[in-house]
Amino acid sequence: VSLTVRDADGNESGAALGQSPNGSDTFSPALHVAEPPPFTRAATLSVRFPHSDWEGGGNFLTDIRRSNSRSEWDFVVTVPQPQQDYRLTWQGLTSLPRGTRLTLIDKETGTRQLLNSRASYAFRTGTNSTTRAFQIVAEPRGVGHLRVMGLTAQSPLGATGRAAQSVTI
Repeated sequence: VSLTVRDADGNESGAALGQSPNGSDTFSPALHVAEPPPFTRAATLSVRFPHSDWEGGGNFLTDIRRSNSRSEWDFVVTVPQPQQDYRLTWQGLTSLPRGTRLTLIDKETGTRQLLNSRASYAFRTGTNSTTRAFQIVAEPRGVGHLRVMGLTAQSPLGATGRAAQSVTI
C-alpha cells in the first residue's frame, strides 16, 4: 500500500507498507529501504516509518510485515509549515488479501478511519508542530462464512393442533 502526503500546492512525498510471506517485524535488507540523506536543510514533506529498534535504526521508506497476521505500522508525516492543511492518501488496497481490514489512527486526535472505505484523510498541523504521528493496523478477517449464533426456532401449531411441517426463519 502506498502512502502519500500532499500539501495545498500539490507537493507530495510517499512511502509504502505491506505484507509478504518473507516480511518481518525486524529489519530485512531485502524488504526495508532506509530514508536517503536529505537534499536540503529546509523542512520538506515526508512520510517515514521510524525504527530505532531495527539494525542501524533510523527512518524507512518501506515497512513490510509478515502476511496473514495482525500488523501495526507506526509512521510520521513531516511537513514544512505548521498550521497548514495536508492530505494523506493511499493506493493499492485492491492487492490486499480478501477480508483484510486496514484502520488509520491519527495519534494526535485519536481519530480512526477505515482505509478500505475512504481514499484520503485530511489534517491540519498545530501551531508549532511540523510532524504528525499515525498508525495503520491490518486485521485479517474471515470471509465467506456465515455464522449464526443464539438462534432458536419454535414450531407453531397448525389449525389441527399438530406441529406445522415447516418453520420460517
